[in-house]
Amino acid sequence: MDAGSYKFCGLPGLILKAADTAGDYSWEATGIEKGKRPIYEKEFVLQKCSREQARKIIADMFSKPFCFVVKIGGKKVVFPDKSDSRGYREADEREFSIKNYYYYDPIERE
Repeated sequence: MDAGSYKFCGLPGLILKAADTAGDYSWEATGIEKGKRPIYEKEFVLQKCSREQARKIIADMFSKPFCFVVKIGGKKVVFPDKSDSRGYREADEREFSIKNYYYYDPIERE
């Protein structure tokens, strides 16, 4: 069996507890249950890029998520809105200009 959280799924056995040396991140299994739903494996489309390119993409994803969604997928960003006849509204310029929307503290340090 090779399972576990984060990057530890490739190690032999099941990793039940892991933490970084700075104490910022910690994973610990609190229980194991047999589920009733099937487990599906998702295939990802990968694209080669440099480490620097990957770090910039990930940082952009966290700092400007609405712009990121539109940029990579050409999708519209919408929010539930009961006051609109469609039941949603499209993101406006204010939302697209929000910086540092999500807290971003990468576990992997240079």
